[in-house]
Amino acid sequence: MSKKNKKIEEIEEIDVQPEEVDEVLLEMLENYNPDSFPLANGTYRLVKEYRDGFDYETLIKRYNDVLSKYDYIVGDWGYDQLRLRGFFKDDFKSAPLDAKINTLNDYLYEFCNFGCAYFVIEQIGDFKRKGRSSSFKPSKNKNQAHINEKKYDAKNNKKPKPKGNNQSRNNQSTNNNKKNNKPPKSKEGTKERHFKIKKKED
Repeated sequence: MSKKNKKIEEIEEIDVQPEEVDEVLLEMLENYNPDSFPLANGTYRLVKEYRDGFDYETLIKRYNDVLSKYDYIVGDWGYDQLRLRGFFKDDFKSAPLDAKINTLNDYLYEFCNFGCAYFVIEQIGDFKRKGRSSSFKPSKNKNQAHINEKKYDAKNNKKPKPKGNNQSRNNQSTNNNKKNNKPPKSKEGTKERHFKIKKKED
């Protein structure tokens, strides 16, 4: 037998096994619902899809557990590759500004291909992050600190005097300004210095 025939016989003897199909993946794909679908240990919902950018199967394969800490996950396509990035809700104070969902348009404009397909999913269910409440409640007295500064007597054109520690601080700062505006005292018995500039002799 020649060497070629031996190689052909060896190839024929190898059992060709079909690819093992992941039954869990198939079940997830069959039960997909855009309003609520499982992903790793969380439950998500599809918030926005642009140019058919959402592919559940690819998302499952590309997902990393690091993304579970984010409220939103944005997936964008470039060169047939799915890139995932996490974003927090705007009420999460300790999150960096560029990691909040209100900067999504900036992210798409600066880091994604122009006009690329993308999607946004939001984590739902029993999801609470450490250090913040699940619902955002803006403070009621947001502008209260400036109310006294804004009020003044329109008839006399007088602004109200500041109360409490502000008054003593203002007095201190005016006293410091008075001290700083005085010309320096000349010491008696000191000679004034005069300098002469000499030309360099060649």
